Order: sequence, then C-alpha cells, then structure tokens
Amino acid sequence: MAFTCLTSINLLRKVPVRSTLLHCSVRYGSVIRMASSSLEGSISSALVSPEWVHERLGSGASNIRVLDATWHLPNSGRHGVEDFQEGHITGARYFNIDEVCHRDSSLPHMLPTKEILVRWLASNGISPESTVVCYSANQSFTASARLWWTLRVLGHPGPVYVLNGGLPAWKKSGFPTSTATTAPNLESNPSSVAEEPEKYHPRLELLISLDDFRSQNFTIVDARPRRRFLGQDPEPRPGLPSGHLSGSLSVPALSILDENGMGFLPKNQLRDAFDEAIQQANTKPLAVSCGSGVTACILCLALHELGHDNVPVYDGSWVEYASQPDAKISK
Repeated sequence: MAFTCLTSINLLRKVPVRSTLLHCSVRYGSVIRMASSSLEGSISSALVSPEWVHERLGSGASNIRVLDATWHLPNSGRHGVEDFQEGHITGARYFNIDEVCHRDSSLPHMLPTKEILVRWLASNGISPESTVVCYSANQSFTASARLWWTLRVLGHPGPVYVLNGGLPAWKKSGFPTSTATTAPNLESNPSSVAEEPEKYHPRLELLISLDDFRSQNFTIVDARPRRRFLGQDPEPRPGLPSGHLSGSLSVPALSILDENGMGFLPKNQLRDAFDEAIQQANTKPLAVSCGSGVTACILCLALHELGHDNVPVYDGSWVEYASQPDAKISK
C-alpha cells in the first residue's frame, strides 16, 4: 500500500507561498519548538461543561458557535453525519474532517489549508471573533480534539473549546437537541470573512512532518491501541502493516479516558500515563501520533490539560509513515 502525495507540511516546501497552509514566508524547518516547558496550571483549560455552553447559547449576547465533529474509524461501518442527523446540540453545524481537509492529499483527512478552513467557517456563520465549541457524539474527544487542534494550528483568533463529555453529557444535563440539518438564524457574510485571512496566524509549532517523525529528534507518543502498536492486531486500513517506530512510546487514547469513555481520567492518573514521555521530554521534545492524525489530538488535548501547550501532532501519522517503502517498523 503506497501513498504518493505529500502531507500539508511537505507541501509548504513545494507550493508557492500564497497557496499554502500558512500564507506566510516562514520556513517550517526554521521554527524553534518550545517543547512542553509550560508549568501545569499556567494554561487555561480547553474543556467546558454543558452548563457553560448552554448558558452562553441562551444569553443571545455571546458570539458562540457549536460544531459537531463526530467521526468513526473507516472499518466501523458508521459515519459521523448519521449521528448528527439522529440528534445534535440545537444550532450546531456538522464539521466533517473527511471533507474539510487538504484536497490534494491521498492521505485521509489531512489538515486543510487556511483558505479552505476560513471559507468553511465563514459559510457557517463563524467569524474570526467567534468562540467555537467542538464536541463529539461518540467517545468524548473523537474527533472534537482533532477539530480543536485544527482551529488552533490554523490560527483561529477566537477562543476554541471542547465540550467535556460530548453529546451524552449534554443530554444527561437535560439540554435540548435537534435533528435539523442546518443551524437556524446564523448571521454571516462569507465573502467579507473569507477576505480576512490575515487575522488567522497558523502555529507551526503544533505540527510535525514525516521527516521530523523519523528523525529521532522527538519523543513520539503513539495513541493507537496497544496491540496495533505492538503489531499484534491489524490496522483498520487494508494493506497497512501494524507496529511502531522504534523508540516511540505507547499511550493508547482510550486508556486515558474515564470508564464511560466520555472524559479524561483524573489529573493524577493522566500524569502517571504520560510520566515516561514527560521525563524523556527533558531531552527530546514531545510529539504525538496515531493512525491518521485523529486520536493523537486526544493526547495533545490531555497534555494541554496537564500544562504542556505546545505538543505537536504528526498529521500523516502511521498511515503515512508505514506506507513508505523504507519504513522501519518495530513489533
């Protein structure tokens, strides 16, 4: 199984600047990473409660927009839009990571260009000043954490949050849902918003490339299930070998969620889960990976909650690395 296209980072090196993700002249390789140096407690939580969201949606004065990012693995036979159609937070829009993505890549749901993202946001009533809340209907942070990361990487100026507990927590709180496929009464001017790309300042430090991944310059933390990491279970994409990059660490995304899969473990248990990785980060900065760049963002969000704000994601993840003819795979 081989992929011939490049991830969004590699495209930065080959495509004229104005058509790239960043719309700027900064060369990716020259960016100095601030590797997990933040102190716990100095970073505001990205998680918000159903009550927090409901209060602001009901106030009428808050420029808050809610996005449903529900997504399922390709071998599940289920599609996130089906969950959305069955019921979602009233007024939410559905963000499909498989459609709002880098269209020139044959890799799944790669990070879109800034222009693609801004155009989608504008057409869905989201301005640069909007507060955005992301949520999922299935496991709490799949793929709401991916959308949270996407908006941060591409420089959405307004606050970006994740609904803690997702749609189940919203329903448990007794708040309304809807089956309407479009959100009502969202005022937007797509043309004027799309003409303001200078308000979006991408954060290169939140992204690593294939070359970075295999450079051994990072402490790679892999979010895939441990049996896939060990090469004992197959990957969900046919023909892709399982296993891991030598020296990488396994912290399965599901292992850091609570027993209902709808929230993180208590912070002391989160710290224990990342203890080895954080210790290694004293000499090599942290980066996270997974199968295709989705559940890695759950680790990124968890590390953010622990005070490590600049942990990058390998967007191409295992689906890109393991498809390389010269990939060295440990089992």
